[in-house]
Amino acid sequence: RSFGPHTRGRLIEEDDVAPATRGTILGDYRVREQMAACEAWPKAALPDGYREQVRTTVPTLFVSGENDAALPLWFTQRVVPGSANRASVVARNQGHTEWSGCVADRYERLVRDGSTRQVASGTCDDVPAPAFRLK
Repeated sequence: RSFGPHTRGRLIEEDDVAPATRGTILGDYRVREQMAACEAWPKAALPDGYREQVRTTVPTLFVSGENDAALPLWFTQRVVPGSANRASVVARNQGHTEWSGCVADRYERLVRDGSTRQVASGTCDDVPAPAFRLK
């Protein structure tokens, strides 16, 4: 879930918590824990446009995990439009940090060519979990 645009200063405003966490497994627990941890952090005034979408032509490969709780697919979908020279890959049934031959191939093409022209957007098949032994 998204907390939406933040024009009032803080990243998370009190009025945003209940609607954004309603119906989730943990409810507002995790958000409240993070808010409490951040209370001790120093505060700073941010310049206008600080939270505007980054726009770039730098070659960029976005790898998103289809089942990634830490970096949900909607995070990438929010950032991708600002990157003019991009390729996007969704790693099926995994998070964004699992490495596979499919992801490695795309990274290698990006680095060797210095652009995304030869990098195919799409999906990478899931990486099978290793066998689990009890004894």
